[in-house]
Amino acid sequence: MKFFYKKLILFIISGLSCFQSFSQDSLYIHRINFDSSLIYSPKIDFNSGVFKSYFKYEISHDPSEEDEKIYKKHKDLQLVNPTAKNYQNYFNLACSLWELNYVDESEKMFLTIMNSNDKFYTQTYLNGSDIPGDKSSNSYGYGSFSSNFKNSACHYLCKINIEKKNFNKALEYYDLIIEKYPVYYSCGTGNSYYQARLDKLKTLCLEGLGEYNQIIDLFLKNYTDSYCVNLVNAIKKTYTQEQINFELTNIENTFSLVLDSFPSQIITYENYGKKNQIEIVSEYISGEAKITLFGRELILERPYLDEGEIVCKDDFLNKFKETPFYENLLMLSE
Repeated sequence: MKFFYKKLILFIISGLSCFQSFSQDSLYIHRINFDSSLIYSPKIDFNSGVFKSYFKYEISHDPSEEDEKIYKKHKDLQLVNPTAKNYQNYFNLACSLWELNYVDESEKMFLTIMNSNDKFYTQTYLNGSDIPGDKSSNSYGYGSFSSNFKNSACHYLCKINIEKKNFNKALEYYDLIIEKYPVYYSCGTGNSYYQARLDKLKTLCLEGLGEYNQIIDLFLKNYTDSYCVNLVNAIKKTYTQEQINFELTNIENTFSLVLDSFPSQIITYENYGKKNQIEIVSEYISGEAKITLFGRELILERPYLDEGEIVCKDDFLNKFKETPFYENLLMLSE
């Protein structure tokens, strides 16, 4: 059996190791970093007798047993203000109310959190499961990260206003997330996950406002993402199918390629994990390819190559044509 690994150069910022860990309830950490309410919703197309499954990003309430327990135990907190003793339960109740689809009640509590000047809601908390001696209960396993209640409240208020079709107000909360209450991750995995959540929130806001050109400007570069149907929808709202077909046909005429000046490597392991494990290093020449699509420059995803191969135009274009983005653009609009 062979295992393939790409060699990556990892830049580790050692200064982040000085993060102090504040012991926070694991549910709070879950609420901040593992929000499942923005989900991939499966869509099926039955054209041409071939089932094409793809995904659209939508907002969904998904209450758990824990939400039911929190509501039953702490529902009276709706009637009081948050204090140094109840602020965590107050926040958790607001989250659970939203999951249980008590949207107005949830919104009221999140607005109270936003209007609070108390330190427990204004300070930034630093968390991490990889800090030596850290005893805090949390479920995050990829380095350290910062969090604060107002950042999370803005996430919920953004979603609430998207649901209520108050898209300009939703964008205001999105801007607060970025500009006034930012959070940071010390690892690429966490940062990428968080940035994807932000991108999807903004997509839904712009989609609601009919700002399809902005969606294309912002997210065409992410055409390989599995939620590309939002991008496809924006393109189909902006261009006719005839125009789309012309653009896709014309990419070969706009194609450019600059080969790398040094080879890339793939490390192949035979008999991985056994005493007779063998490491085989293969080299190939890749490069950076660009096309022009809908008047915008697009860098194409690099294709996989075998030992000794030199990447060419067909490698890039064939990989591009295999993406859900390309396939869905070719589909006739519903």
